[in-house]
Amino acid sequence: MRHKERKGRFEEYIRQERDATEARVDRLENLMAEMIKRQMERDRRYEEEARKEKEERAERDRRYEEEARKEKEERA
Repeated sequence: MRHKERKGRFEEYIRQERDATEARVDRLENLMAEMIKRQMERDRRYEEEARKEKEERAERDRRYEEEARKEKEERA
């Protein structure tokens, strides 16, 4: 009888430990998923900012070239 009681308690202990481990794994998976999501959002923002800066530089360069062309025409 004692052996069965000990075995039952041990099996319950193992079950509780397994459940606790699964819960920890689930939390870690959720944390990793959130970290990946945040990193992807950050990357998207950085890419968007870089694209806007590139467009602004291209527009500024176009304006400078236009002004230089007008000045050259005025001098000629």
